[in-house]
Amino acid sequence: MALTLVGYWIFSSVGDVPSTGLWALAVVPLFLILCECLFYLVKYYKEDWSKASPNAEIMSDCIGYETKTVRWIVEYRQLMQLREIPGAFLLYFDLNSYHLIPKHGFSLEQIAQFRDVVRKNR
Repeated sequence: MALTLVGYWIFSSVGDVPSTGLWALAVVPLFLILCECLFYLVKYYKEDWSKASPNAEIMSDCIGYETKTVRWIVEYRQLMQLREIPGAFLLYFDLNSYHLIPKHGFSLEQIAQFRDVVRKNR
């Protein structure tokens, strides 16, 4: 998405852009961003959340998930990437998917503890 926008702006800025072209320089990137947002909203609402684990068991050296059919325990050192967004932690144990841990159940002290535990054990 970002490369598309950069390419679009470079391509548009090289030539002599008429005044109507300047309007398109602002509208097209906004339209592309809107399309991307709609894509992720549709993807979110089409996801089958019944197969996902509603709880995560956070331990000092690993984290566990349990569904009706599977119990999955993984050590923090297998964590490829930890991302933190305002309302949650995103744990990437493989490149294509993440496990979301919402922050709303944690106190500020517990959030700091979780960050420390994950960073120490990676």
